[in-house]
Amino acid sequence: MGVDDDNEGNAKTALRRSAFDPDDLALLGKRLGEYRVDDIVGVGGMGIVFKGEQPLIKKKVAIKVLKGSLASEAQGGSSRLLEEARVANAVHHPGIVDVIGFGQAPDGRAYLVMEFLDGEPLDARLASKGRLDVLETLRVLNDVL
Repeated sequence: MGVDDDNEGNAKTALRRSAFDPDDLALLGKRLGEYRVDDIVGVGGMGIVFKGEQPLIKKKVAIKVLKGSLASEAQGGSSRLLEEARVANAVHHPGIVDVIGFGQAPDGRAYLVMEFLDGEPLDARLASKGRLDVLETLRVLNDVL
């Protein structure tokens, strides 16, 4: 289920969006290269991950963009993001997302385009279902290892 599939999802999206820099929110609905930026998926210390799409072939992607608040450090952040892309593609493991593109937004911030994995984060799974049974725990640990 996507973030905007129900009213609760819409409320969560609105709450999440209120915590973002206006420069980051300005990317919603815009294009980065050949990809349209559709929604916020997550945030980390250095970047924001958006759900996006390549409109011509309807391929869903994840787009990680340096935070707007780091714009003054764009060169250093760009280097780190590029290194992240290179390392992710060098690993060749089914547990690591495939980076399919790298570019620069019109405001100078770097971004990565990755395969979009639709699923439930482990913390959300634990919050909704409680403890995992032994078999499910072993499957998760196998994927992590």
